[in-house]
Amino acid sequence: MIMMSEHFSREELEKNATAARNGIKNIIPEEQVDFWKMGCNDFLEPIRDLWQRSPLYISCGYRSTEVNAMTIGSSANSAHRGFILIGGEEIKTCAFDIDMDVYGESNHDLFDLVRTHFDGLYDQLIFEFGWVHLGLSEKPRGQVLVKRPKQSGYITYTEGMLL
Repeated sequence: MIMMSEHFSREELEKNATAARNGIKNIIPEEQVDFWKMGCNDFLEPIRDLWQRSPLYISCGYRSTEVNAMTIGSSANSAHRGFILIGGEEIKTCAFDIDMDVYGESNHDLFDLVRTHFDGLYDQLIFEFGWVHLGLSEKPRGQVLVKRPKQSGYITYTEGMLL
């Protein structure tokens, strides 16, 4: 097993149900590995240390462009791919969907912990319907968003803190 940090393996970050169902290899490209390691060492490990209640469950890490395109609800410019495009510039990224519900823990509490201790250091911190999305980039925007359903059936992202 290849470790990206003390507690997070490469295999854990590459595991993806969509890829498995469709027989697609979902492998972090070698040129992106160092940035993913940074995400694990500089963010996931400290978050795990601060959390102290249970391990962090990463429900989604890396997604190849092919897997990302097949993932329902995913943005074509998703940080899970290892890069995003902003104004035509390719920027290194990594993203982790963390789901504490699997341990009977509160995603809301995890969201607040990350927002409080890492404010402005992340690219995007999103409270999704059933998990917390932590997006990192070499040019962090410090966005805090809450995903909300619209009455028309469309999804919206509201800036600011969770209410």
